[in-house]
Amino acid sequence: MIALLAGAALTFSGGLAALLAGRRARLAGALGAASASLGGALILVPALEVLRGGAPLTLTAQLGAPWGAVSVGLDPLSAWFAVPLAVLGAVGALYGASYLPAHAPASRTGVAWFSYNTLLAGMLGVLVARDATLFLVTWELMSLAGWGLVSFEHRRPEVRRAGLVYLAAAHLGTALLLSFFLVLRHHTGESALLTPLAVGSALPSVLLALAIGGFGAKAGLIPLHVWLPEAHAAAPSHGSALMSGVMVKIGVYGLLRAALLVGGGPPWFGPVLVALGLTGALVGIRMSITQRELKRALALSTVENVGLIVMGIGLGAWAAARGATEIAALAYGGALLHVWGHGLMKGLLFLGAGSVMHGAHTGDMEHLGGLMRRMPWTGALLALGAVAIAGLPPLSGFAAEWLLYLSLAGGGAEFTGLTAVSWLVVLGALALVGGLASLAFVRLIGIAILGSPRSDRAATAVESPRGMLVPMGALAAAVVGLGAAPGLAVGLQGGVLTQLAGPAASPPDLSGVSLLAAALWGGLAVGGLLLWALLRRGGVRSGETWGCGYASPSPTMQYTGRSLGQILAQGVLVKTMTRPEPTPLHPAPARLDDLLVPGLLGAVYVPTLAWVAARFLALRRRQAGNVHLYLAYMGVGLVLALAWATLSAGGAP
Repeated sequence: MIALLAGAALTFSGGLAALLAGRRARLAGALGAASASLGGALILVPALEVLRGGAPLTLTAQLGAPWGAVSVGLDPLSAWFAVPLAVLGAVGALYGASYLPAHAPASRTGVAWFSYNTLLAGMLGVLVARDATLFLVTWELMSLAGWGLVSFEHRRPEVRRAGLVYLAAAHLGTALLLSFFLVLRHHTGESALLTPLAVGSALPSVLLALAIGGFGAKAGLIPLHVWLPEAHAAAPSHGSALMSGVMVKIGVYGLLRAALLVGGGPPWFGPVLVALGLTGALVGIRMSITQRELKRALALSTVENVGLIVMGIGLGAWAAARGATEIAALAYGGALLHVWGHGLMKGLLFLGAGSVMHGAHTGDMEHLGGLMRRMPWTGALLALGAVAIAGLPPLSGFAAEWLLYLSLAGGGAEFTGLTAVSWLVVLGALALVGGLASLAFVRLIGIAILGSPRSDRAATAVESPRGMLVPMGALAAAVVGLGAAPGLAVGLQGGVLTQLAGPAASPPDLSGVSLLAAALWGGLAVGGLLLWALLRRGGVRSGETWGCGYASPSPTMQYTGRSLGQILAQGVLVKTMTRPEPTPLHPAPARLDDLLVPGLLGAVYVPTLAWVAARFLALRRRQAGNVHLYLAYMGVGLVLALAWATLSAGGAP
């Protein structure tokens, strides 16, 4: 436990030292990156030790009023989520040391590192907290540090808007979690996170409903996902990688911890999570296909992948409630494996997006293209990440989705009636999500990386420095390794599956997936060698491809990202058009603009919040600027509070 806490302290203090370094950007970068990397190493060691079967770690300290006893611990569930935090936090810090100097003014470098390191420390604090006070404090620390990254380039209006949306969503989640702990304390007298409750009352349903809202807001569950594409697109790329790869999973961890607290949950819990997760997966990937900004498309893909993880958790809870331990282990195992796999894949893709923006100075896919020739390493690594996250073998995304398929097929065969039909319908929907994901990333790579340059920026793009490419290469190697030997990771799930599915649960066997991966890599190697031999023997000739009969083809004739995804925008996006007004004489140059706005945001959130804001504006007349009037408000409020407390205690007012 000492190594774990030392890693958190080193990470936070390094970020604070970077902030105090002021305008000395190089010193701030060295302090921030070194402390985050070393802190990640210190965190990783005890986490892996617990997953390998070591005893859970606990520590309790008496701090006196107002804190009282503060408890921290590391069990297999916390350790599973701590591993991607340590790995991606360290790799992202090394990347940021080369990325930030070119994208941040010297005066703001310390702020960026303080936010990044504090986010790491806050997330670890949430994972190890074992009482309500420490949990809420570290949860708020994590949320505010994330806001610091989102609002880093605050001089841009769209970044300020993204920061406000993120902050509103974060505090909505915090309010629901505060209600969660207040209800827990009121009904049980306890605020610990490890004491299972009796399931016979209505209390578990109330607590889980609050947990789905509070933790679901952080995880980006539908319909609380609207902050996610805004925030991930605005943050620095290594910050986006950490938020997408780890921070949203802290919300998933919270859902699992709440389920353990109530002994697995009532019968409705699993089906509701399946419905929410599957809806998020379908809506997220459809919206991703329609985006033209690289990081925004990746952020909406995160909504899809978190939906798959939550769906797997729901399937596991559903199967465990029906006594199907083996099926529950498959579903939980797939969800947990995707926590690791998605962290690696999405970290690689966000770092790759940052590399593209560094080399081409834009993330707009309609202004990219042809980057494989100009940025070959970035292009190849992005392509590998795209193939992996589409769920194709032999990379890391396949094994997790394969376990979900196995669990759904097993449930369809094991259960009867409407339950069996529901599981088979979800199986078909999961296949649809996989097809849409393949389309989304074929579109992303084909438009952004392949083809011809669509702008001067793309035509003059240059490869990123080694300090950015090496961390990307490390994540790519991990993506390949996890896909080739997923059994090594699944073998560490024993303690977590025992917590979630019961003592009879055991890690699923993925030896067949490893054999498939070995066969595919062998086939690719043989094919590559044959192709190399043929090219060497016959030489290479270059010439023009068929231009569809056009006399002078140009890059503007290529498919655009909008054209490939237009048909899938129906239902999830609303199209708004701005038409120029014609003038009778000497018309000025005009253009027709159309904008795709998320349907839920444009049709529900914006009108509702505008109505609420208008109602609250009426309260401004109460802000008279009169101190005596404000004191009167406080006096009336105090009297009402005392009266309520007296009545609640059974006395007379």
